[in-house]
Amino acid sequence: LSKYVIPPISPNELHAGAHHLKEQLLRMGITAVQDATPTNSSFDVEFWYSRIKNNWPITILLMADHERHDNIAYTIKREVPKHEQNKLQLGPIKVVMESHPQLYPDIDKLIKIAVTASSKKIPIAVHAVNPEMIWAALEAFKHSIMNVPSSNIRHRIEHLSLCPNVFLDDISKSRAIVVTNPSFIYEHGERYLLNVDKTEHPSLYRLNSLYTSGIPVAAGTDAPVASINPWVGIVAACNRETSLGKKIAEHEKLNRWQALELYTSGAAFAAGWKN
Repeated sequence: LSKYVIPPISPNELHAGAHHLKEQLLRMGITAVQDATPTNSSFDVEFWYSRIKNNWPITILLMADHERHDNIAYTIKREVPKHEQNKLQLGPIKVVMESHPQLYPDIDKLIKIAVTASSKKIPIAVHAVNPEMIWAALEAFKHSIMNVPSSNIRHRIEHLSLCPNVFLDDISKSRAIVVTNPSFIYEHGERYLLNVDKTEHPSLYRLNSLYTSGIPVAAGTDAPVASINPWVGIVAACNRETSLGKKIAEHEKLNRWQALELYTSGAAFAAGWKN
């Protein structure tokens, strides 16, 4: 839709939108963001650096798919002075998986992306929302460890929307970081209760079971799919309630300090800002 249907945004609209975004983020106490858009390009580097030169105060980490990642790295090195590269950074290679009618990228392609990225000491962040995608991500991580055992890279699983118990041990062994979205329980929970089989409700957007399995966990808003406000997710992580007050997988509740860590130290760890 954004490529073929929605009219392009003018420069004035982009700058006005960035100013509005800055006010929103700072109002909610957000000082750093991770942009997981796979189609980020050199244009985005140039745009955000122009904002940084105009006193944009929020650290930005950009991701990109494997086809654009090297170009963004080159553009940051060329356009952004070294002393300001901490304000605009390049993050993992983003891999958006689809599974209709079949897995894409297929398992061989995903393994190749993971192994190549590990050889360059770059993590990949795999969009995995169902068991088939989780299995594929874990297979790719396993092959990257086998082929590049010295890399010590921690790859990421984004969303982990529907995760059966059987995967928890393998996720822990993979050393992967899970970046999930507890705000979806609140904002989309009513739809899940209607459309997801009841037997799978306990596997939706896990939190506590990830902690108890020793898996590093962070959270993101996934805006604009959900609210940009992290406090919505913090509350949902604690009470597991939909917008109409119905409960989903209450056994996955966190306490308030754990929920806060999802968006602070956990998010910093996922970004590589904290050891």
